[in-house]
Amino acid sequence: ERLQGSLVAVNIFEIPGHNLSVLRMYVTHDDWPKVNEIGRRDILLWLLHTWVKTTVSFASELKEAGGMPDTLSTQNPPNLFESVITVRTTFHNENGSGKDDWKFAYNEIVLSFLQETFCYKHTVNIENSEYDVSMHYGHDKIFFFTQDPVNMTMVMGTTDLDKIDSLLAPNSVDLREGKKIPPPETHKDMFSRLSDLIVLHRNGKPGSGVLSIECKRKTNILLRETRRISGHVVFITASEDGTGELRYKIYVPLFSRSIELVVTEQMLFGLLRNADSRFETNQFQSSDAMSLLVPVTDRLKIIPNYKTTLHMVVETAEEAPGILKSAQKITRELMLDLRKKRRTG
Repeated sequence: ERLQGSLVAVNIFEIPGHNLSVLRMYVTHDDWPKVNEIGRRDILLWLLHTWVKTTVSFASELKEAGGMPDTLSTQNPPNLFESVITVRTTFHNENGSGKDDWKFAYNEIVLSFLQETFCYKHTVNIENSEYDVSMHYGHDKIFFFTQDPVNMTMVMGTTDLDKIDSLLAPNSVDLREGKKIPPPETHKDMFSRLSDLIVLHRNGKPGSGVLSIECKRKTNILLRETRRISGHVVFITASEDGTGELRYKIYVPLFSRSIELVVTEQMLFGLLRNADSRFETNQFQSSDAMSLLVPVTDRLKIIPNYKTTLHMVVETAEEAPGILKSAQKITRELMLDLRKKRRTG
């Protein structure tokens, strides 16, 4: 304890010059033990050796650099800091609910770094309110920022640069309808077109839920029907994102849960091995959404299936009495996926 107290009391920023000279003579002496000689057979001696060597090295470099630098503050030197961001453990909005605040502070920090990048500003309307959205390009991403007026926090969304083509290029439905959409010629043109795809929505009660921002393609609905998937009675909505990319939104009324799946080209390629050459191979190799719609929809499955969910309700009845709490636990586990093999019969 005495040794520990002595080490803690050392101010490594203000070691007297004479003491530092003597210490440097010690650590550079031929008889000063080498760290590999000590090894870790004596962990206390190894830690003390490392601390002394590191402290002397730091103090020496500090002296050679002219000593301690001036204390920095928001006023001194002037114009050093562009902005100051306060990170609180929690914040309380006007409804009195506390939430973790680090993510909102992180959003503000990212925005500060991107201030010097190309910026495009746009106004988006949600719930009859206008939100100013700023868009920035950096690190192979497009960043979207807006301020939530409910709790005055910064909200951020991102889109990878390699996804811009799928957002702006015409898909197979556009081509069927004869739409000619030329590529953007400038950054401003690209941002202008992306700004039309910005979506703001709240999770929870209107006016008080958590605000989120994303960039989503405006699509036409290709399929809307009710059917049974993996034993579940569901409502299906299908649309096309990029060329040949189908987006499925499934609503499971029993659990009041919505699940989503985007079927990419890579996922379709994985189905070719087990494709039926008479009915599916040509469709899976097509980039036409209407050709893909029937065979892909037929491959949809929900995990867990309906029979398994019933067993899960029974198993969780004791720890979560009542079907409502049991159902809430199950809905967190529902997933939408594709079967490897075609359904028969």
